[in-house]
Amino acid sequence: MKTLIMAGGYATRLMPLTEKRAKPLLPVAGKPIIDYIIEKIPYDGIIVSTNEKFRREFEIWESKVDKNIDLFIEKTRKEEEKLGTVGAINYLIKKKKIDEDLFVIAGDNIFEFDFNDFIKSYKDNPLIALYDIKDKNKVKGKYGIAILEKNKVRGFQEKPENPRSTLVSVGCYIYPKDILPLFSEFLKKTEKKKDAPGYFNEWLCKRKEMDCFIFHGNWYDIGDRESYIKANMDYSGKVYIGENSEIVNSKIENSVILENSKIIDSSVRGCVIDRNSELQGVDIEDCIIGEGTKIRKC
Repeated sequence: MKTLIMAGGYATRLMPLTEKRAKPLLPVAGKPIIDYIIEKIPYDGIIVSTNEKFRREFEIWESKVDKNIDLFIEKTRKEEEKLGTVGAINYLIKKKKIDEDLFVIAGDNIFEFDFNDFIKSYKDNPLIALYDIKDKNKVKGKYGIAILEKNKVRGFQEKPENPRSTLVSVGCYIYPKDILPLFSEFLKKTEKKKDAPGYFNEWLCKRKEMDCFIFHGNWYDIGDRESYIKANMDYSGKVYIGENSEIVNSKIENSVILENSKIIDSSVRGCVIDRNSELQGVDIEDCIIGEGTKIRKC
């Protein structure tokens, strides 16, 4: 079985944090998001798929990781050029000539279930990890969801406005090797705007029996400022202050202050302050401050 971590998105909802840094490399409690995933994978031989824009950042990260990582670089540099998740998986399958079962993981999530348990539940059918949010209002328009019948996946909805279940797909799948050619078949038959795992799985479960793995505990889908702050707060147990950052005569609430920043005589609430920034005499709320920003008395 090969493991593939998808880390090629441009994370526009987290700009400017992700202008120069891929979302999977953003720190949560001082450690890159992708490290939480890598630590859970029970073997080496991990492929990380990213893009040309973030190549250098991933090469630096790879040099510090203990496990054997195979970096795969898509030749894209901006959102408009990207292949989409299903397109990127298909491209990699062809380029790498993969001919074995494929464990696919979204690189911007933190999962608290044991990957060994997930792998053990694999029985040669496509397998998808699901999390029960238990509130349709929190699901609608935001997540892809699965519809079950006798513990088998019988349908999917991709970010529905009227969800038929609260079982959310969390970006963690195992596809048997005989399924891999179907990625290409799907792409030939679908619109480009529907190149998302939910649409592929909806198409696939009508053709192949699909199993599910429902887990409990915490799951962090880090897609916006609020979810990024929550992950940092939960993992650090408090407001997260990065290495070599300095807080002087300031009140910091529900925020993340990344490394080498300085906050002086300020009030910061619900914010993410990127590295190497300096704020003095400011009162700010619910915003993201980009790398190297200097703001005084506003």
